[in-house]
Amino acid sequence: MNNQDISLIYLFAKTIEAETTEEGLKKAKPIALSARNFARAMKMPYRDDHWGAADGEFTFRLSFSIHGKQNAILPLVSALFAFAASHELSLINQLYHTEKM
Repeated sequence: MNNQDISLIYLFAKTIEAETTEEGLKKAKPIALSARNFARAMKMPYRDDHWGAADGEFTFRLSFSIHGKQNAILPLVSALFAFAASHELSLINQLYHTEKM
């Protein structure tokens, strides 16, 4: 099992107060840049998107992908969750896939 290639995708969300999409994007930008820099440093694919502003809230989603052998990716998963906690991100989904599935 430890020698199997594993692919993981973690989806997080962050909701911030914003009346407009433009205001939300401005407030979200520092977190998105931090996430992009973190992902680049950890050599993991990253993307973000948003649902726009509604009812005074702006929600955006951050997606991180991790691929490799279990022993190699566990430290990345740990670092990702520490990053998510430091930015108070909400885990909304996780996807797991192995080559044998």
